[in-house]
Amino acid sequence: LGSYECIVGDLEKAALLSLYDSTGGDNWKDNQNWKDASKPICSWAGVTCKGGSLDNATVTELNLNGNDLTGTMPSAIFELPFLEVLNVRDNDLYMEFGNIEKAEKLDTLYISAIDVGSIKGIGQAKALREIHLTGNALTGDFPEEIFDLADSLESLFIAYNKFSGTLSKRFGELKKLKDFYAYDNDFTGHIPSELAQLENLQNLVLAENKLSGTINEEFSSMPSLKLFSAYRRLKPGPKLHGKLPSFSNVPQLEGLYLDYNHLTGTIPKDFIAASLGSELITISHNLLTGPVPLSLDSFENLNIEMEGNKLSGLDSRFCDNRSWMNKAVALYDCDAILCPPHTYSIYGRQNSTESVCQKCDEDPDVETTPYWGSTDCDVPIDEQEILELLYSSCGGNDWYNKDNWLSSESICTWYGIDCGEGTTVQAIRLGANNLVGTPPEEIFALRQLHTLWLHSNPLEFKFKGIERSINLVDIRLDATGLSDVYGVGNAKALVKLDLKFNRITGPFPDELLNLETLEFLSLTDNRLTGTLPNKFEPLSNIISLRLGSNSFEGELPSFDTLTQLLHLDLSSECNGCVVSDQFSKFTMH
Repeated sequence: LGSYECIVGDLEKAALLSLYDSTGGDNWKDNQNWKDASKPICSWAGVTCKGGSLDNATVTELNLNGNDLTGTMPSAIFELPFLEVLNVRDNDLYMEFGNIEKAEKLDTLYISAIDVGSIKGIGQAKALREIHLTGNALTGDFPEEIFDLADSLESLFIAYNKFSGTLSKRFGELKKLKDFYAYDNDFTGHIPSELAQLENLQNLVLAENKLSGTINEEFSSMPSLKLFSAYRRLKPGPKLHGKLPSFSNVPQLEGLYLDYNHLTGTIPKDFIAASLGSELITISHNLLTGPVPLSLDSFENLNIEMEGNKLSGLDSRFCDNRSWMNKAVALYDCDAILCPPHTYSIYGRQNSTESVCQKCDEDPDVETTPYWGSTDCDVPIDEQEILELLYSSCGGNDWYNKDNWLSSESICTWYGIDCGEGTTVQAIRLGANNLVGTPPEEIFALRQLHTLWLHSNPLEFKFKGIERSINLVDIRLDATGLSDVYGVGNAKALVKLDLKFNRITGPFPDELLNLETLEFLSLTDNRLTGTLPNKFEPLSNIISLRLGSNSFEGELPSFDTLTQLLHLDLSSECNGCVVSDQFSKFTMH
């Protein structure tokens, strides 16, 4: 036995020394006792052993987070036979997962905020129960290797990355999963219903992704769920829509965050019926209608944010719930829940002496907000009137296709109008349809509009008022005769902007550099001249930049800071432009 312990101790010491030498151990914040031959390895800073600090073998934990490790993590670290916890987060460290299959007892991995490149190989760590991969700048689809850990994985933290694509139906394989935190990635598509079938799932955080579609009613029956978060306060584009699920059979529910989506219909009568321990429910800034269901009055203590919808009623009996809204109802009565019609507050309710529900214009001839929980006095926008104005302003009678326009049919059935699965306009696609004239700026008041395609029409398009269109991410105005882009810089949510085959003249429009969210920009085949801007840093998210077939000249700027840039078109008529080796990494045209 003693001989075995010596062999194990020698192996562990060699692995630790390899780590020290490979990651600049002499410069660590804390390297106490490391490399001191008179001290057992279990007394080295950050090392925990099964037998305590006096032991000289059986390393179970390495906690070196934020310890100024630099360089590359040696694969030998996975040869520590008893290692259960590895914590090297928040270091300037590069790490791969080769050899991880030897870490047969590795239970918990804290590797947030380091460079892992990819997580290829991680699926070989068959005992992994908890993985922290937050803020690692990871991109691409959700890694399929995670599903190789189905027999052990309980907690997965991948927030603050750039994962994209859809969430796999294979999540249903992770039967032991309790925590899935994917906040602030770029996942798209539906929330897979397979997640609702995970009986052990307690915390599901999908907020600030780019998810759309409906929320399956299966999420209303989850025995262990405590937190469901899918709000969209920051990112524009298509959002979750359709009916609000009842969440009626989720007895452990403490927090539900669905604000700033496009949910429609009424609040279900059995909403959160079994969730008597709920702490905060946020369904504000959706498109919900009807009265607040009186069934919620059975809750003695509830914080529920419902402002910014189209709610038509709040029973006076709610005013007796003095513990509601963090006891604000005891101070401000029902105003603490929702401001009444024809009044407003910045929060849609009163939560302090500084957020009183104020009356709108008392002039009876001035129409004001008719709903409960308004954050301003504006009358709700009539989307049909805006579309009718577009029709009349752009020669609708002569459009090639005008099916259902100006008819009594729902505007969602009008040719070129897409409401998703809801009732509000989300996309206008009227390309090559013989629109003429100037589209009215009122189209930018369509609050849920995310796509505007008017390409291949002879238009005199203007960007005035585009700052109102807070969800607009995709514009196609190619081949419209566009001559300037004045005002487009106020479109703070734009991701795709296609302006090719137009008549834009002069130097590269500096206003385009205000579009910090832009990923795709096409200005090919215009009449642009002069030198390009020295710096394109503001377009830090740009993936495709197409500037060909113009008349630019002079030395080309450096694009090295555009780390996402994959496609760069500078073809033809770049008079005397100097191209350096820096462009070798791009797909050039």
